[in-house]
Amino acid sequence: METASAIALSLPTNEGGVGIRGIELNKPLEIPQRLWHCAKARTLKIDALVTYKRRELGIEYKGGFHDEVERKGADAEREAVLSQMGYRIVTLTSAQFSSQLAFHRAMNNIREALGMPRCTDTGYQRKQNELRKALIRNWKGVRDEETPSE
Repeated sequence: METASAIALSLPTNEGGVGIRGIELNKPLEIPQRLWHCAKARTLKIDALVTYKRRELGIEYKGGFHDEVERKGADAEREAVLSQMGYRIVTLTSAQFSSQLAFHRAMNNIREALGMPRCTDTGYQRKQNELRKALIRNWKGVRDEETPSE
């Protein structure tokens, strides 16, 4: 899901993407000493750090394995520390990829958080949905909600 999100965020709008060029995946971040008591390590990795016109946004992914109790605790701790470090975090889920409108809204939320203009091209949402379908085509356990079941 991390790779799929990075593709969706970085591709240009004429291909259904958001058009962000500044994406760093699994970016290691040093935890300031004042927050060492809030985390079990001195560094952490953010799933994706997105930069647009000097604004930074953290993207955290929640796939199926994030439902486990231990994983939820570690995710909550990491996100709390990131927030204390001043990062705004947007969470993406596999459920958002399974629905055209949920995916569209998720990408719009990222645009808003970065202060990016909305894409108003008439064919953009269709291109975005084609991209979404291509990205989830081979995902196990993710079903395209817009595709009628047999």
